[in-house]
Amino acid sequence: MSVFSATGGFSVKISEVLKESQQAVELKAVEIANGNSFTIKLVLDSKPMDFSSVYGHSSAKQKSFLEQLEEKYKVKDGLTHTKFHIQLPLETENMEPSIQNRHFVIENEVGQGSFGSVFKLKDIVNSHTFAVKCLKDVDPEMIKKEIHILEKMRNSRNVIHFYGAVYIEPLRATCLVMEHINCISLDDILDSLTLEDIRYYSHQLLIAIDECHKRGIIHRDIKPDNILVDPLKRELRLIDFGVADLYDANKPQETDIGTLNFYAPELLMDYKMFDHAIDMWAFGCIFASAVFRRRRLFEGDTFTEVLQDITSVLGSDKLFEYIANYGILMNSIKMTECANYPVQTWDSLITEENSDVATAEALDLVDKLIVFDHKCRLSAEEAMKHPFFNE
Repeated sequence: MSVFSATGGFSVKISEVLKESQQAVELKAVEIANGNSFTIKLVLDSKPMDFSSVYGHSSAKQKSFLEQLEEKYKVKDGLTHTKFHIQLPLETENMEPSIQNRHFVIENEVGQGSFGSVFKLKDIVNSHTFAVKCLKDVDPEMIKKEIHILEKMRNSRNVIHFYGAVYIEPLRATCLVMEHINCISLDDILDSLTLEDIRYYSHQLLIAIDECHKRGIIHRDIKPDNILVDPLKRELRLIDFGVADLYDANKPQETDIGTLNFYAPELLMDYKMFDHAIDMWAFGCIFASAVFRRRRLFEGDTFTEVLQDITSVLGSDKLFEYIANYGILMNSIKMTECANYPVQTWDSLITEENSDVATAEALDLVDKLIVFDHKCRLSAEEAMKHPFFNE
């Protein structure tokens, strides 16, 4: 059992004073949202404050405890919406020795998703920073799998480093403690990269994908939002293994995973025997978006719409050939909507805005990644050897 010191924006009702001193007060609190009880430790960061008035020992001139609390922490009517220090007991699981028995402060929220929130942590002793992903209302088996995969990915190049998992009982949340880097999402800069940047960061991403595949892991959600870049240090990290899985060639898999605009054709057609090639399709979409300076290579709000957009480029004949070769069943409505599209050459997407980066070698790499037949797509290892990276 260790102690986790944090700050956060919880809304709580203060129900009891547990301990007090000239420098701090410990309060029993109940979180308004879900009724969880825990202890808040309010620590003064400047001059001492007299908390004894809560017991009626203060003089008439002194402000009451609640008045002082309201002034210092903006507390009113038993509620607070400001940042405060929280001390919570932790149960650690698979935690690296370097991260055990340390005290952290949560500085700010850096991300949010359907799984919960991501916060930036700072060690209060040496100021080292970490990121913590708090998983709430997530299937315990999914959490176990993510932890297992993150452990397998430890010390992989260009993959976010995982230190361990902690369970915070009062919050009923499993938190994954990971490396924190000063970064931006690749999505923020994807359509404005120089040719040199495209070459460099694409190669760095391929290294990360190759590290996954060599460990038998399919990421299953390769997209710009899951790629962090530090432009100053020119570092890249692949993140978010929440839907990643271990590859089993004999096991049919769920196809409704990942992010729709980066779905490979086999996922869009519910082909359950897919493999690592779905990650390479997603990489190809990211690479092509950078080369053609497009927000997304393929658009659509439904499986059929995205497949139709893909077919409008690759051609209907190639789609139907793929379906026939792999015995994929496709309903007549979807087949009709994807019929009669000719092949569109990649150079037809060259414009004045992208001609400086849409080189012949770049287009050739796109052509070897964005193909219907998953067995014909380049692997990450093969893609790194493509002439584009030797230009």
